[in-house]
Amino acid sequence: MYNSIQYSIAIKKIKMKLILFLICQILLCLVTFGQINTKVKLSIKLNSKDYKKISIVKMGMKSHLNYVPDIDFNIENGKQLDTIINLNGIGFYEIADGYKGHMIFLNSGDTVSLTLNPIPDIKKRMDNGEIFMKFLKMRVKSKYPGNLTFYDNFEEQVGYAIKYKIGEDPIHFTKRCDSAFNLGKKQLSEYIKLKLVSTDFENYAIAQMQSWYVMCFSEMLYFLPKNKVPASCLNFVKTLSFDDSTLAVSTRDYMSAASVYNMYIQCTFNLGVNGDGYSNLSNEFSSILKNHKGVIKDQLLAWSMIDYANKYYPNYDSFYNIFLTQCQTEIIKEKTIKKVNQKRLLKQEKSNNDDIKVLFQKTYIDNVDNKESTFNSLLSDSLPSVIDCWATWCSPCKEQIPSIHEMELKYKDKINFIYLSFDIDELKWRNFIKVNKFHKLNHFLIANQFQSSFSKYFNIESIPRYILLSPGGTKVLNYNMPLPAQKDQFELELNKYIH
Repeated sequence: MYNSIQYSIAIKKIKMKLILFLICQILLCLVTFGQINTKVKLSIKLNSKDYKKISIVKMGMKSHLNYVPDIDFNIENGKQLDTIINLNGIGFYEIADGYKGHMIFLNSGDTVSLTLNPIPDIKKRMDNGEIFMKFLKMRVKSKYPGNLTFYDNFEEQVGYAIKYKIGEDPIHFTKRCDSAFNLGKKQLSEYIKLKLVSTDFENYAIAQMQSWYVMCFSEMLYFLPKNKVPASCLNFVKTLSFDDSTLAVSTRDYMSAASVYNMYIQCTFNLGVNGDGYSNLSNEFSSILKNHKGVIKDQLLAWSMIDYANKYYPNYDSFYNIFLTQCQTEIIKEKTIKKVNQKRLLKQEKSNNDDIKVLFQKTYIDNVDNKESTFNSLLSDSLPSVIDCWATWCSPCKEQIPSIHEMELKYKDKINFIYLSFDIDELKWRNFIKVNKFHKLNHFLIANQFQSSFSKYFNIESIPRYILLSPGGTKVLNYNMPLPAQKDQFELELNKYIH
């Protein structure tokens, strides 16, 4: 039996443990959602006349919710900028450059020196047809230089993605994915041995490489039914999991990998074979609820709800009610409710009024010389038009640029290509066009971006997006084409309408 003193002491201990537990939970939430500032001492020098601004963009789930760069620096050619920056949490950030920026890892207390130099003879080499995903070489000084250079070096060795070739043997493709992943692991081990990276970096780097692997591997399952893939090919990928909220908000591809993993690995779902990407909500929901928790579960459920909102899926309302009950992240719930309501209203409006001619006449755009016109003036009366919806802040969009330019060159006399930017920063967009020597006559900036009637009509809530219109724009031939990097699928769709 406790006496009164022992009882009092016991109660105090319980209260203290409870207080400590609550403090830990609060700190975990703050770190997870990027509310604890990470102070970094940064020195950056830019040796290029073509760039006047450098952006550092937060990677991870935060970038899914907000594509606007976190920090912009105005910097003159040859000048050095010294500053202390407050970043929203430890993790991966990207220095915007070309189609694919430099992914770096930043931690609280880091002192980082970056020098960005143009790649030698890059303009001449680009004129000769050479393709570059980045236009600047980065030199670094830091206690852990590997935190800043690991992914530049990795991408130089293996490329930006392992692409599945239609008809390729699944075992051969899996070996290519495995080989690239193992090369990354070997490189990481060497960096660790040489003390080029911090101890924090290792876990984040492994998570990013696993995410990258899943994104590459799952491309095969887009084209090939899973029952045609030998079970041995799935041995490694089935050992992976994506259920760490901290990694989700700090690692570039983690949330995308979680979504793809749920769709292609945990579920049996082959979009390319079925031709119907909106027939599997029941399986997707069951898999998410079984295999995920916390903010990852909430975001995956939200994406499913938004995707299916106007697809006439049976029992959609039942699943929507489950989502409202299950989602515990208020900001995700609020955004999803808003988007679902918008898509449902749009579905009703489109059923009553499909006059896209009027829509195009009321969609205002600016050209590179800042002259305003309407979208219908861009269309060809004799050729189908491909609309490339993109932005300079969108890394996936920029990754597609070499492929869409290849398509434009190949079909220049058969297809009218229109590049429609969703940038808010007009100066940054115009500078990007100039630096990359794009043909400015078919590049335009849409007014009101995602809030425009054009975006609402076509359900454009994320980019890149590719739309195929008939000559004169009187009919939508495909409102969501395959990515240009999926060359065979993209060309198959084009060739349906070329006479």
